Amino acid sequence: MIDNLPLLTAVDTVPEKVFREVFKSICKDVPEARMQADKHLLVEKITSLQSEHCSSKDGSPSNADASKIKYKVPRYMFCQNCSKDFATNENSSTACRYHPGKRTSNFTFIYYMDTAEYLDSAEPSQPSEKFHEEIEIDDHPYGSDSYREDMPEYFEFPCCKNTLDIDPHGCKYDWHVEQPICIENVPARKKARVN
Repeated sequence: MIDNLPLLTAVDTVPEKVFREVFKSICKDVPEARMQADKHLLVEKITSLQSEHCSSKDGSPSNADASKIKYKVPRYMFCQNCSKDFATNENSSTACRYHPGKRTSNFTFIYYMDTAEYLDSAEPSQPSEKFHEEIEIDDHPYGSDSYREDMPEYFEFPCCKNTLDIDPHGCKYDWHVEQPICIENVPARKKARVN
């Protein structure tokens, strides 16, 4: 019996880019491997195309005149809404759960001027209008993605006013939306975060 442990260990530890190149090479050189990869990684999609002359007498589209095109698409894609991988052949109107919109802060920073500066600039009978300044969180370093990640309790979703620590899954159900494929960015999707 052949010992598979070294090969399995190599598969588990090889860099993803190297693994992809080896896998492509095997699929190119070994027809059986190509067929297995096709079976596991692709699904058939059918699209109906209707010509301009495919209308019934009442003006509605006629299914009898529609052309159907079959083509293959990747079985697994990355959703730009929920930032998760999904099987394209299992997508449905309730498959994706996410929060629409970017999280915003649920507090306002107030910066106070130096007390001595305040006392010098304000008349005793009238408080200075410049005593404090309110700023938007997105205009401040505390509004950065790293702070949103580290302190989720201070950033709420505009859709439901919940924070990520209260409702990490999402308040809206919808179809998964395929992120456009850009080969250079495939490994970067693992780092995707909810904003």
